[in-house]
Amino acid sequence: MKSTTIWSNLLEFIPRHQFNRFVKKHDGDKYSKKVRVYEHFTSILYGVIGNINSLRSVETSFNSHHNSFDCFGAKQIHKSTMSYYNQRDNLVKIYQDVFNYVLKQSLANDKIS
Repeated sequence: MKSTTIWSNLLEFIPRHQFNRFVKKHDGDKYSKKVRVYEHFTSILYGVIGNINSLRSVETSFNSHHNSFDCFGAKQIHKSTMSYYNQRDNLVKIYQDVFNYVLKQSLANDKIS
């Protein structure tokens, strides 16, 4: 029997290939060397779900549990990297596209029910 987690259920709403399209559309990984936009996204989402209020706390908690997220391609991330990504203009556009995609999917699923 396959066990599912809240984390995996949540990430099912945003297929990785679709997320990558948004990143490519807005050149999100243009200056990235090791950490990609997806790692930033998963770490920030982890902080939101866990009601974690600081980047330092997100870094500590996420990195201590990151092995649980290996199947999602999540890597360890540092607070300085999260801060750097938070300042990027194209990140807003990417996350806006992600939000609109999830909203569109949920409205379509609502009509089916």
